[in-house]
Amino acid sequence: MTNIFHLYMWEFHSNIVYKLYIQYLLLYYNNHMNNYDIIKQIGKGKFGTVYMAKHKKNTDCVAIKCESVDNHYKSIKHEATILNYLYRCGCRCIPKVLYYGIHENQVCLIMKYFTVSLEDYIKTNKMHIKQLNRVMIGCINVISSIHKHSILHRDIKPANFMFWEKQLFLIDFGMAISIPEDICEDPIKEHIVGTPKYVSYFIHEGYESKPRDDLISLGYAYMSFLSGGLPWSTHDNKESSIALTHISHPDNVFRKNAKTWENMKTYCEKIPDLLRYFEYCYHIESDIEYNLLCDLFL
Repeated sequence: MTNIFHLYMWEFHSNIVYKLYIQYLLLYYNNHMNNYDIIKQIGKGKFGTVYMAKHKKNTDCVAIKCESVDNHYKSIKHEATILNYLYRCGCRCIPKVLYYGIHENQVCLIMKYFTVSLEDYIKTNKMHIKQLNRVMIGCINVISSIHKHSILHRDIKPANFMFWEKQLFLIDFGMAISIPEDICEDPIKEHIVGTPKYVSYFIHEGYESKPRDDLISLGYAYMSFLSGGLPWSTHDNKESSIALTHISHPDNVFRKNAKTWENMKTYCEKIPDLLRYFEYCYHIESDIEYNLLCDLFL
C-alpha cells in the first residue's frame, strides 16, 4: 500500500512539474515571438502564410512561417524537423531555425530572411555562360550536401535557391523526405509532389522520388536560365476537372511528353554540357557521382 501511495505521489508531482515546464515554455516562446515586428506578407499557400519580420532590437530580418495548429498536414513541424536534422549534421547551405513553437494558436517557424532568390537575381542580372556554369556547380554541391545526409528536397526550382554574401542556400523543405531504403521501382504515385513545371520526367510517370529527380529538376532550371523559359511552360488547360497535381491532368501529360529523353536530346543538341548532364541523370542506376556532374560545367 505504501509503495502504491509513493508511486501515486511521484506521478502527481511529475505531472505538476511537467505542466509548469510547459507553461514556462509557452511563456518563453510567446515572449520570443514578441521580439519581432511583422513587416509584410511575402507568401501564402494551402499550408500557411509566410511573413517578413524585423527584430525590435537589432533590426535583423527574418522569415516567419505560420500555419494553424489545426492543420493536419503539419508541414511546418515537418520542415523544422528536417532543417534541424540537417543543421546538426553540419549542413550550412540551409536556413538555420531560430525558433519553432506555438504562438496565438499558430505553429510558427522563424528563419533567416534571404533578400534575393536565384530566380530574381538571374532576371535582373545579365549573366554569361561561365557565370551560369559556376551557379550550376554551386547548386549541384548544395543538393549533394543534403543528399549526403539522406534527404530529398522534392521541390528544386530557381525560387528556392537564395543568394547571401556570395553563397547559395536552399530553402523550403516542406516537401522534403528521407531517402527511402527500399524504393519501389514501379510507377505507383498518382499525384505530383513539387512544382509541375520543374518536377522530373519520372515524377510525371508516377515513380517514387529519388536523388536523380532533384538533379533533373535542377537541369530544367539551368535550361530555363539559358533560354529564358522552358518548352513546356506555356501549356495551360484550365478546363479540366482533374486535380492539378494528378499525373493524368492534361497539363501534366503535356509536360511529361515534353520531358522525355528523346525530346531532351533535341532541346539540348546545341548545349553539349547540359545534354551530357541530362543523359547521366536520366539513365543513372547506381550511386550518383556529384563531382562528375560538376566537372561537366567547368
